[in-house]
Amino acid sequence: MSQKKNYLYVVGRQDAAHYFFLLGHCERLAILETLSKFGSTSFKGFALNCPLSKSTLSQHLRLLKQAGIILPCKIGKGSGYVLHEEGLAHARRVMSGYLSKLKTYEALGEIA
Repeated sequence: MSQKKNYLYVVGRQDAAHYFFLLGHCERLAILETLSKFGSTSFKGFALNCPLSKSTLSQHLRLLKQAGIILPCKIGKGSGYVLHEEGLAHARRVMSGYLSKLKTYEALGEIA
């Protein structure tokens, strides 16, 4: 990898890009909104509230779980998922921290 291309992969930027990628998908946002609404949800509950194929739903749940944004949990005798508040707070800090570093036109006095 050239020195110029290495510049693109700064650690803070990679972390922010990872969360923007995860949360920049409508289907994953629908999953998070379902968890926010119901607290915890089983796979079957997602299937009823998010019109996705089982394989697509599994893939999105896996990505969100790997990122620490959701956690597996017990629901009665079965299992499901719940939002991970600490994981969400971390994602919020990373994305907010990145965005706050960007200079805006308004801050530069270029917008009337």
